Amino acid sequence: MKNSFISSLLAVMLTFLFVTPSLADEFNEPYIPAIALYPQQNAVRNRLDLSGIWSFQLDPKDEGEKNGWFNGLPEPQSIAVPGSWNDQLDQQHNYLGCSWYETETFVPSTWKDSEIGLRIGSAVYFAKVWINGQSLGQHEGGHLPFAFAITNKVKWGEKNRITIMVENKLSPDRVPGNVAGGALASQNYPNANYDFFPYSGLHRAVWLYSVPKSAHLIDITLYNQLSRYRRHHSCQS
Repeated sequence: MKNSFISSLLAVMLTFLFVTPSLADEFNEPYIPAIALYPQQNAVRNRLDLSGIWSFQLDPKDEGEKNGWFNGLPEPQSIAVPGSWNDQLDQQHNYLGCSWYETETFVPSTWKDSEIGLRIGSAVYFAKVWINGQSLGQHEGGHLPFAFAITNKVKWGEKNRITIMVENKLSPDRVPGNVAGGALASQNYPNANYDFFPYSGLHRAVWLYSVPKSAHLIDITLYNQLSRYRRHHSCQS
């Protein structure tokens, strides 16, 4: 009975973990428990770090999605991932708008019998993600990782294009928040209520990873209970 319950629970967890949008213009939220365990490399799991030089293009007019930049950037330049575009592009140090990242990679053929995910360590502040021109989802919040399933969208034996749109427009309902007229407005850019610069971009590594299809852990919860006991002393004469 216990084994049957565990099997059913794992099946439900796997179903939720690898739910993917069915239409190209849908942007699902990432499945949060998928980020609980960091990608591992062992006998049954694999990971591939996509850090390195990516293609990059600024989108100050917010026209990239309308013009299908997820199918290829029209005028890209090179940029390092992870890293902030504010640090790498001298003339765009103060730019906080919309930008696009793109890379191509083979997914190892030895992963064919596994479930495959894409994990973004940090995208400040809001991101949309595509693979091979198909939407995966979106995420808001620049300081936490997020992941999407790509098992049914991978092209085997050829390159897969991963595209991430990132924007960091300042807003009072975002962290750290901001509107014009802040305490530091007369001293520097941006017009902020805080004393640090809101750097933008892909700030942590992007990973491809695989887990077994049959069953795998996606989260571990520990419950602690305080036990009270008495120490007994014995006296002997």
